[in-house]
Amino acid sequence: VSGILLAAVLIFLYFFVFNPLPSAPYLTAEPGFMELKVPQTPLNAIIPAAPTGPGNAADDYAKAMAFYKQHAADIDKTADIAPYNAATASADPWANPDFKACKDLADLVAEGTKKAEMRYTFVMTPKKLKPYFQVDYAREMYQICLGSSQCYQVCKDRKEYAKAEKYMQDAFILGWHMFNERALADMSMQGLDIMVEAVKYLQELYNIWPEAPKDRLRSLKEYENELLGIREYDKQKRRLLWDSLPLGRSSGDQFYPGDVLVMVENEQDHAWKVQAILTLGPMKYRVVGRGDLKQAKSLIQKYLRSEDPLLKAAAECANELTRDQYQRLGMIEDE
Repeated sequence: VSGILLAAVLIFLYFFVFNPLPSAPYLTAEPGFMELKVPQTPLNAIIPAAPTGPGNAADDYAKAMAFYKQHAADIDKTADIAPYNAATASADPWANPDFKACKDLADLVAEGTKKAEMRYTFVMTPKKLKPYFQVDYAREMYQICLGSSQCYQVCKDRKEYAKAEKYMQDAFILGWHMFNERALADMSMQGLDIMVEAVKYLQELYNIWPEAPKDRLRSLKEYENELLGIREYDKQKRRLLWDSLPLGRSSGDQFYPGDVLVMVENEQDHAWKVQAILTLGPMKYRVVGRGDLKQAKSLIQKYLRSEDPLLKAAAECANELTRDQYQRLGMIEDE
């Protein structure tokens, strides 16, 4: 009996004092939750072809972002009913300076959509991450699709359907580039939102355009449904890795440290893996379980040695986060 009691005490000391276990996963236990989510419908079923041009589309998108910052007030005025109706009814809508600004912005975006890939993070930005979810430049890149979107509306209302199609395809490729960068989760989600809107608008266009490629309508709907499914997964991942994390948040979401730990090691979408590692920083001050804290610190040390610059930068950010910074996460806007 004394031997059994001694063994029980030793087991207790090992697992609860010297080597406490981390929390079990919860939502990530769902089959396929951590798989890379991409639409299965071929891209050439909804647009003529994927872009193949050389170079980095981020160069063009950066120019478009700078242009938008200079002309945002002018571009925003094109949403007013009176100038919009006047422009669409005129012989040349782009003669209006505000609408010309929209077209110039759309043309800058179009240059980027010719290129096969877009690398913005750590190419156009400092090689250092912040302990937030929202990324300013991802939101700014979302804004530049306004030029293409407004030009689409003008051309559609003027029954210049082929031109409208091109503008919306450009907006789609902008979102596709952002979604496929796979660097930061906010960039992916912003790109996903652009793609969702673009495929909806293309369906709208094809339903009123007599000469439209009607054979694409079914594929566009399938693609839209796939994107919406991916967006739901992304929303769940954001809740796990950010919404329920900072003190002072009123999201009502419960924080599951076991899910974060599992995602750090097993998430197959690189952008969400980066976000999971970033989450380890606030986790140091959020968790109460000794096993969770030990595992979080161990994973930070592991990824500090990563050869992947984004994973390493995420670990550096998590490692450097102080308690004071954590306590202010829920009291200030994302940066």
